[in-house]
Amino acid sequence: MRRVSWLVIPVLAHAQTLDSPPVRTEVAVQERFAIESVTVIDPTAASADAARIAGQTVLVNGNRIEQIGPAASTPIPDGVRRIDGRGKFLLPGFWDMHVHFNRDTQTQLRVMAPLMI
Repeated sequence: MRRVSWLVIPVLAHAQTLDSPPVRTEVAVQERFAIESVTVIDPTAASADAARIAGQTVLVNGNRIEQIGPAASTPIPDGVRRIDGRGKFLLPGFWDMHVHFNRDTQTQLRVMAPLMI
């Protein structure tokens, strides 16, 4: 079976269940790093083929993307941690704003809701 690897940049995540108070989790990234030779997925592209932009370097500083460009022509500053993105995909975070839970609400909140974060 083929294993698919995904790289995800941490973003704000919110979780809430009926039995607990709202929980706010923020992931603060203080590091500067570069993801090299990754395939970037552009969700605004006109077609699925156009959405896959292979061979990109993404420079990240803290929780901000500084630059995205072709790996061959995007310089990486000295001292920046390098992450090999070959064979992996980088895509923006998604949030499913429309879901249906079945009648067993407690199970759905315990099992399904965490999968959506």
